Amino acid sequence: MTSNEIFELDTTSICELVGKRFMVSYKEERNGKVESVSRDKKLIALDYTDKQQVNHYIFSDGMQHFKVPHTQLVTMTQL
Repeated sequence: MTSNEIFELDTTSICELVGKRFMVSYKEERNGKVESVSRDKKLIALDYTDKQQVNHYIFSDGMQHFKVPHTQLVTMTQL
């Protein structure tokens, strides 16, 4: 699944993706510059807004957790 396909999923379907691995690309600010970062991560949780839309995707690489805002996610491809 690509990020566009994932963004179009309903709440129930997107919850089924928790626990699966993805190649994730997202924007991250480093030293005052915005860079695109790509990593292989497992989706471990979702953070929702009051309107039941995903606000943050929470990933883990096995050592660290990464909270990626929906607006900074560039691509998310299931492995």
